[in-house]
Amino acid sequence: MSPVFIVLLAAAAWALALVFYRFFSPFGLGPAPQQLLGQDFFTHPAAMPDIKIYIDGQESFGAILAAMDRAEKSLHVQTFIWKDDTLGNMMVDASLAAANRGVAVKLCKDLLGSFFEMAFKNGKPSPLFNNALLKSHANINIQVSAKKAVDHSKYYIMDRQTAFFGGMNVADEYHAVWHDYMVGLHDPGWAAHFAAKVIDRQPWPDGAPFVIATNTSQGAQIRTGVIELIDAARDRLLFEHAYFSASIIIDAIERALARGVKVDLLLPRAPSTHGPANRAAVNRLLGSPHARGLRIFFYPRMTHAKALVADGKIVAIGSANMTPRSLYVSGETVMFAHFPPDHPFIARLNARMERDLAESQRITEPIAMSLVERARAVAGKYIW
Repeated sequence: MSPVFIVLLAAAAWALALVFYRFFSPFGLGPAPQQLLGQDFFTHPAAMPDIKIYIDGQESFGAILAAMDRAEKSLHVQTFIWKDDTLGNMMVDASLAAANRGVAVKLCKDLLGSFFEMAFKNGKPSPLFNNALLKSHANINIQVSAKKAVDHSKYYIMDRQTAFFGGMNVADEYHAVWHDYMVGLHDPGWAAHFAAKVIDRQPWPDGAPFVIATNTSQGAQIRTGVIELIDAARDRLLFEHAYFSASIIIDAIERALARGVKVDLLLPRAPSTHGPANRAAVNRLLGSPHARGLRIFFYPRMTHAKALVADGKIVAIGSANMTPRSLYVSGETVMFAHFPPDHPFIARLNARMERDLAESQRITEPIAMSLVERARAVAGKYIW
């Protein structure tokens, strides 16, 4: 081999290693705490502030855009994907309008998410890269950095008085096609605490009526909370998730089944990615010796949800998938809350998840998978 070829090969290997370290390394997050929620969280429901569940994109982004139009001092957006499409440009217009009236606007988008903006038909760079008005505006600070660890969170914060968070990116599929949930936090005091947690990396207050957990360089809190929730369930666990493959979650579900907890798992029939890994997880659960208490369903269209309800009243909802990447590698934001049974949030979420189950096909037998599909399942589980 020529020296030039060797140099080019070494440079390519170095670049590939750098990409792997930046986007797939598990060393970007801090350690997981031994405990997140505690016994009192599960014993007593909390008196909740003004907090709402938003279902699907029309409802969610209708509320988000209206709140952006009311912002007076600050607007902070964190998203994994921001596409150059109808919704993406609606969000651009709302951001510019806020900046023009003197609002300090900060727009943060994950760099890895750019793959999903560009990789498909007619893919275009995000407006955060190519919109000259956004990039040149004195009141707009755009952050898309290769130096940052991967952040899969999605939240929208106005004046630190109102916050929305959950699973929805800025793209038309989230707005008008896929099924998903967002949480609206409309209590100014708790919205300020939310902003302090996710932006300033401040600890969440002790004694709060709900818990905001994050995965950051300070600590990977979310998997601890999810495992605590599963292990504390007494009667039923209801999962509605887009991507589901983490062994630590499957192990916890098998423990729940062994002690007599009923488990319902709702996944999309044809997810946008992670399909073989989802099916491998389904096969493992169906092969459990305690699977009699298990029901698995395939939703007929794409659900991008990341929701778990225990015993009809305790919720984990946010941006984190039940995958190794979300639990061990990526920045994420999840709310854990123990609702009174008559609270509108839990009543509406339960009703919608039960409706989704009724519209879905139950899977009772393991799914046939070829050798290639099994290999894709392993690769997909750890890559995405």
